[in-house]
Amino acid sequence: VEVALGWACWKTYLGRPVADHVWSCAMGVLGAALRDSRPEEALPVLEASLAMNLRYWSHAEEVIMNTKGNLANCLNQLGRHDEAIVLYREVYAKLAMHGITETSLFVISNVIISSVNQGHYAEARSMLREQLPNANQLVGPAHTITHSLRRQEAIIAVQDPAASREDVLRAEKTGEELVTNARRVLGPLHPETQTDEAWLMDARKKLHEGGL
Repeated sequence: VEVALGWACWKTYLGRPVADHVWSCAMGVLGAALRDSRPEEALPVLEASLAMNLRYWSHAEEVIMNTKGNLANCLNQLGRHDEAIVLYREVYAKLAMHGITETSLFVISNVIISSVNQGHYAEARSMLREQLPNANQLVGPAHTITHSLRRQEAIIAVQDPAASREDVLRAEKTGEELVTNARRVLGPLHPETQTDEAWLMDARKKLHEGGL
């Protein structure tokens, strides 16, 4: 459905001038819709969208950073992780420099998740220290973005060989809080709840079997 809506949006505004902002938005919508299910088709669309934004709306910093974030997500989907992380770092530096909004916080959360997935734990931990307070202030502790960032903090403690016992104990406490909240809000059978439960079990396993 999302892909069909993306194509419909693109076709609706196809006849507009190339410098028309609505036309650019339509291309971005199509690229984002294709990204998850057809990343190989999404890539040229997102690259064209970024080129158009840089040419005609170079002053619209947040729009450009969102487009770069989508492009980085697409590269990740295609297994081009080294290229994605370069874009992610650029996005993070720019957004952090210009002040954090709810929209930019969502993009930043993707940057942090990608850093964790690539094993850049120290870098991700540093970003989390900066952005978790922003998330709590801007969207609140119960928001999905804040929940996701706290989960990444726990994942780092479980996966990072350099994590201390104190790090893993904090991860266990964080995991317990995330599981409790997820069960209350989403229910015990929701995939997000089960993901939190799995990481909590991993934290406990590392504590009891990892020799910490």
